[in-house]
Amino acid sequence: MMKQAGAKVIFCDGVIEINDGETTTFMTSALTMPDGTVYISNGLKQSGAEAAAHEIVHVKMILGDAAYVEFEAVIADNIDWDSESYKKIARKIAAEIIDKRASAEEIAEHGGRDAYIDEKISDLDFAKTFLREITAVVNQLCSTDMDAANSLFDGLFTDWNAVVEASRKFNKDIGADFSESASFMSEGESVLPKVSAEGPEADWFADEAFKARGLERLTDDQKFIKSVGKAFGREVRFANLDKSVKGKDGKRRLFSPDGYFDESTGEIWINTSTAKEHHPLGFIIKHELTEFAETNPKSYSKLMKAIRDSKEFELWLRKETKDKTRTVDQMVSDLAKKERKTREKYGIKQGPYKSTQEVYANFIGDVLFEKGNHTLDTLISRAEAKQKPAFIQAILDVVTWLKEKLKGNKEITFKLVRLESKYVNALKKAQKAWEQKQVSETAQNKKST
Repeated sequence: MMKQAGAKVIFCDGVIEINDGETTTFMTSALTMPDGTVYISNGLKQSGAEAAAHEIVHVKMILGDAAYVEFEAVIADNIDWDSESYKKIARKIAAEIIDKRASAEEIAEHGGRDAYIDEKISDLDFAKTFLREITAVVNQLCSTDMDAANSLFDGLFTDWNAVVEASRKFNKDIGADFSESASFMSEGESVLPKVSAEGPEADWFADEAFKARGLERLTDDQKFIKSVGKAFGREVRFANLDKSVKGKDGKRRLFSPDGYFDESTGEIWINTSTAKEHHPLGFIIKHELTEFAETNPKSYSKLMKAIRDSKEFELWLRKETKDKTRTVDQMVSDLAKKERKTREKYGIKQGPYKSTQEVYANFIGDVLFEKGNHTLDTLISRAEAKQKPAFIQAILDVVTWLKEKLKGNKEITFKLVRLESKYVNALKKAQKAWEQKQVSETAQNKKST
């Protein structure tokens, strides 16, 4: 990979010995020399992809490559130098430098190791060192382990998505391909844990014992699903909802929905069938987003307008309807009819307005719970500067509403808090960009007059 990107690589047996005239350092990992040559030890503990993604950044920095200059600029613009995350990572980098290069006498002169670290991270020259090293680590983790990247850099950058995109652009610009790394394909994590609504193993005696006490025998996953429903004030019921449905061609096919909502009782029914993969938590929360629409009409209206006109929504509709020619409105209408027919199969009626809301709620849920939120981030990036702050605020309103509703479910709310933090930072940046654009336009108007 590194050779494809134009780097000279030398593989070494055992340790790599570095002598700068004053101190000798021994390394069993990888190292980029001042001439841009990369030495890799066979004692390397990282994967080859990790080492390559890290060292190629140092190579391109030494060579003064334009791709590196652009990448580093994005990193520098987005580092929150006052954050606790910066202090934590900076201290780790400073400690490694001191441990490798400073003598015992030098450390003592600076008041001990901890005092020397504190002194080091407040030095302007260290800021440059930090920037060079963190740029390499960002590319290493964004290219090979997004879960680790999301965790390590939480709170360090004001616009994490911009940093991730900059890493990908850097690799693309230099011709480095890390797509075969398995963990690279896992772009972040979903807000919702994966659970199954499948019931417990058949046990007549256990069932009767629970019934005698007025209880329902459930698995741990089913209990968790019920707790999510309860957070929204809904009773969750479980049943095998599969049906054999006769199609227009006369053939019978399996109809296996995730579930349905009974408006007459306020209950949510979840399918326990294992005939296909189901998403019970997603089904519950996507349905409850229709409640958000009713209680937050202004935010919902802004969200709908941005979604309605987006290419992402059209692509999602085409995937859901398997249609390549119909308009957005026609496809929305088709899916709304499908929502109504689902309920009709269980004797429940639903009006066109409600079923249309369900279609939009399904899309919002899909992009909000998508790993990495890249569809949602693309929607934001394509919004006009003037509309972008209001759009991001509407997304934040949804996330905050969900967080408040689900505050008893720590596993979900922890991830919602992280998602909320991400879009708070995105909102600040969008507001600043719009303000700067207004100032620039005002200045230009004054010049023209």
